[in-house]
Amino acid sequence: MSAELEGINKEIEIPDHGNELTKATVPLAHHRVQNLARGYEKQSETSHKVQNLTSQYEIHNNTLQPEKSIRKIEDVLENDHSSTLGRIQNLKMRYHDSGKYSDTLQLVNLVEITKMFFGEHPDTTGMIQNFAAKYSDAKGMLIKAEVHFELIGDQLGSAKCLQSLGNIAKMHHDYNDAKELMTKAKIQFESIGEQLGFAQCLQSLGNIVRMQNKYDAARELLQEAEVQFEVIGFQLGSAQCFQSMGDIASMQNAYNDAKQLLQRSKIHYNSIGSQLGSAQCLQSLGNIASMKNEYNDAKQLLAEGKIQFDLIGDQLGSAQCLQSLGNIASMQNKHDDAKELLQEAEIQFISIGDQLGSAQCLQSLGDLASMQNAYSNAKELLRSAKFQYEAIGSQLGIAQCLQSLGDISRMQDEYHHATELLTKAKRLFKSIGSQSGHAQCLHSLANIFIFKGHYDDAKQLLTEAEIQFESIGSQSGCAQCMQSLGNIARMQDKYVLAKRLLQEAKIKFDLIGSQLGSAQCLQSLGNIASMLNDYENAKQLLTEAKSQYKSIGNQMGVLQCLQSLGNNCKMQNKYEDAKYLLTEAKIQFESLEDQLGASQCLQILGDICNMQDQFNDARYLLTEAKIKFETIGDQLGAAECLQSLDYIGNKLVPISV
Repeated sequence: MSAELEGINKEIEIPDHGNELTKATVPLAHHRVQNLARGYEKQSETSHKVQNLTSQYEIHNNTLQPEKSIRKIEDVLENDHSSTLGRIQNLKMRYHDSGKYSDTLQLVNLVEITKMFFGEHPDTTGMIQNFAAKYSDAKGMLIKAEVHFELIGDQLGSAKCLQSLGNIAKMHHDYNDAKELMTKAKIQFESIGEQLGFAQCLQSLGNIVRMQNKYDAARELLQEAEVQFEVIGFQLGSAQCFQSMGDIASMQNAYNDAKQLLQRSKIHYNSIGSQLGSAQCLQSLGNIASMKNEYNDAKQLLAEGKIQFDLIGDQLGSAQCLQSLGNIASMQNKHDDAKELLQEAEIQFISIGDQLGSAQCLQSLGDLASMQNAYSNAKELLRSAKFQYEAIGSQLGIAQCLQSLGDISRMQDEYHHATELLTKAKRLFKSIGSQSGHAQCLHSLANIFIFKGHYDDAKQLLTEAEIQFESIGSQSGCAQCMQSLGNIARMQDKYVLAKRLLQEAKIKFDLIGSQLGSAQCLQSLGNIASMLNDYENAKQLLTEAKSQYKSIGNQMGVLQCLQSLGNNCKMQNKYEDAKYLLTEAKIQFESLEDQLGASQCLQILGDICNMQDQFNDARYLLTEAKIKFETIGDQLGAAECLQSLDYIGNKLVPISV
């Protein structure tokens, strides 16, 4: 027996006088975790919006026409849901054979039938766009029905109406109204001993507070609901609760607990023949494997999930698997594959009217462009994503876009604007309880302080960020903080400490498969070796880092190594080799609009000219570098240039730049 019909076949009775409602109502809950991989191995939390489709009901002269309403359901499903059509035909025969039609009763039954087949089925998002106006029709009829049941003293009928009204409020993301209605329904179900309705309300309340990021409260409600479902032997309800609790654990980075809960949910779904539930669990398990950097397992699970979604005609689930596979390709630095998968997923989301999915793909494509240093394109994509998130009220999505835009401004040395964006994102993450996002913003703000030479402020933020990353089990975040602390020690000439921190960070990056983090540590260790006059070791480390950057398509990293190799040549008095490497790096930095990199190359070139007694060239280059450093707010760089210019002194007539 299919999962969707299990509740129907338990017992559907149509009494003569409309004093009872169907004894079983089976909403098919669909709550799914999406996790987006972001540039520089950032972890992100995602939350998926649950939406439902309620069909139109027709009342003429106060008489409901149930068969005509069911035909409307058939029309909607005619092309894409032939298997469900057969189930509705069977259900229609039950109504026809009974010959018992009560106006109010049939209204509520049809609401429940529609909710059963469409209510929380994941492939309804596009249909919602076409039938949005019908929500108000259903809501108005349910309000009338609830009043009618109250007048005749039918608590069960009233409770079912309140439950359906709560579901409609949840569809519209009116969570406060949804909680109030669902709580009233729960109390009424409990007072008359209706365990199934009581358990369903607990489940819905758990999912509502989960959408509000109140994870502890959600878990308690879902655990209580699951116990109730177990008592009455309703496996579908138990499976849904385990699934939702698994998704909550995943959002809180408790991946082992999440995996265990989702595997348990999948067993329940398989036992009742629910392909949809099984596919959703495969998808969530794939996303968890991705977050643990187990990419091969993740790809296998997501590919299997996509096949199951395609078999049952679930376009939304299929698109989400494509999206996750695209994000994995991005994390593996397979940028072309990632772009193709994400664009395909976005097209599929657009075709079914899913703004959330479309926005997430735009966000991922923006982050991908940022990793490739295509900053203008990245900003355009991220602003489009942010606009869509604002339209649907996704605070998490808005915060993530602000964070990415802030990181891009930081990369472009626009430190003031970057600080504004990241501070705004940090506050938003904190307001919705996202520890991961909040910690990432702290780390990015610390990097700005590092670039400004404010090392004590940077260390304070990094320590705070590392504590938060540790609390949520983020190895990548901890490694990034350790790396940044190592770079601060290097800049403060604490080379022994710097080497230890960077070597430990590299080990962590290697363990989680982060080639980017590993390459960055190699680069920093190479720079330390150069400062310690260990030039051959420096050259080896920097060349290895450069090759690693090149293998993952990170052009910025390649240029930074080129710059360091040039500086290494300068330290060995190999001036012509140094000038060649630094001039090439400067030109490419400018092509990427990286003012800091270009400024540093100018500064080193100026110092080389000074050492070669080419004072005119030296003064020109150092003056240009000083101006650029001042423009981007790098006081340390500007001060170093001024010191070199003072050394040249008054030997030459001042020149204008």
